[in-house]
Amino acid sequence: MKKIKLFHEAPLSIMSRVQSLTDGDYCLPHLMDKNEEYKNYFIDAKAKGRYIIMDNSLHELGFAYHEERLMHWMNEIKPQEFIVPDVWMDMSMSIRNAKAWSKVEVPEETVKVAVVQAKSVGEAVLCYQTYKDLGYQKIAFSYGADFYAEAIPHPNVTLPKH
Repeated sequence: MKKIKLFHEAPLSIMSRVQSLTDGDYCLPHLMDKNEEYKNYFIDAKAKGRYIIMDNSLHELGFAYHEERLMHWMNEIKPQEFIVPDVWMDMSMSIRNAKAWSKVEVPEETVKVAVVQAKSVGEAVLCYQTYKDLGYQKIAFSYGADFYAEAIPHPNVTLPKH
């Protein structure tokens, strides 16, 4: 039986404690440009052989971080996984981005991950299938999307409205 792996983003002040409880680190690239200590933390995590998932900072910024900076940090950190730029609850734009990024060269050790963005279960199914057709081997679902919260209730959890 496979073990579920745990990753969690955390404030820098408790990152080392979170690191002791998780299977890898979750990197927000916009913070690499803003905070030298944060950047050094991830350079050190990579040197220690930690598994790193690099996001595109959509949730934090409201839009995916700038492509040139994503590429810079991806080439610098060489994460095991990279979340390609998506657009909050916008299937068409997320598919467009995933199509463009499917052609982008990334470090050999990096797997590109596409995130399903949709306004309904039907759109989510179409988005997922399109990502499969584009060749994505790893596909994620946005837990905060309205359709997801309705389709898969989270008892006692209130998700933020964007």
